[in-house]
Amino acid sequence: QEMILPDKTRLVLGYVDGVVVEDEYFSTKNVLPERYMSTDQQFNLVVLTLFVNEYQYGYIIFSLDAIDTLIYETLRGQISSALKSETLYEQRRVAEEALDKVVDQLEISNAKFHELSIRDELTGLYNRRGFYQQVDKFLETNILKDKSYFILFGDIDGLKSINDAFGHREGDYTIYTTAAILKNNFNEDDIIARMSGDEFTIVITRGFTEGKLKKLLATLEHAFDEHNSVAKKPYKVAITIGYAAFSPDLPDSIDDMIKVADNNLYIEKAKKRSGIVKE
Repeated sequence: QEMILPDKTRLVLGYVDGVVVEDEYFSTKNVLPERYMSTDQQFNLVVLTLFVNEYQYGYIIFSLDAIDTLIYETLRGQISSALKSETLYEQRRVAEEALDKVVDQLEISNAKFHELSIRDELTGLYNRRGFYQQVDKFLETNILKDKSYFILFGDIDGLKSINDAFGHREGDYTIYTTAAILKNNFNEDDIIARMSGDEFTIVITRGFTEGKLKKLLATLEHAFDEHNSVAKKPYKVAITIGYAAFSPDLPDSIDDMIKVADNNLYIEKAKKRSGIVKE
């Protein structure tokens, strides 16, 4: 196969008059760098291509009287094989680096896709799927610990009326605002999720007493009141919450506790409608 020569050739290794030649580039048409080609001296050179099968790596030049001519081809073959091995090693290294980058990017993409799959698009809170995933992790970590925890089930007050009277953009604003107030008033380790259109579920992952919980709910109600006084919307953003205590080592499932909290939520809604003030 005809060897295709580039304009420039790289001198990788040379040995001239007992001196190792430094790495350099020169014009290929000169065969050797001009400084090694004395004009007052005649040269008898052997030029052999370095190749393995169809792969070409360059050429090697011997002085005709430097060594036994019978071993030129042996040296050419050994050097060619060494160059092929080095080339294959480098190709493999580059391929492995590229593969590592692809794997890293895939892991990042998978992590992003997973995060998107467990998050509510409007609020950034966990969605139903994300809620149960996080709760499962929490229960695995805290099972048999001698603590009681609380699960809260909340429902935005009058969201349908807000949508009907002011449009779904205001309804989305109400949902987003509710989520923001919840995030601002609960611990970052607590599990907060938007379970459906106007329903939110929260697991307080710290050991909590009912007295502390009631204080937290009072603070939360005050936060909604403060928002309404500043926002001055023609409607009030508010939420009603019911809660239930649970322990990770008890047989009741998280769904059972949500049902208890949901029942208590309707009791709280009834109190609001009848004008009963909370303690």
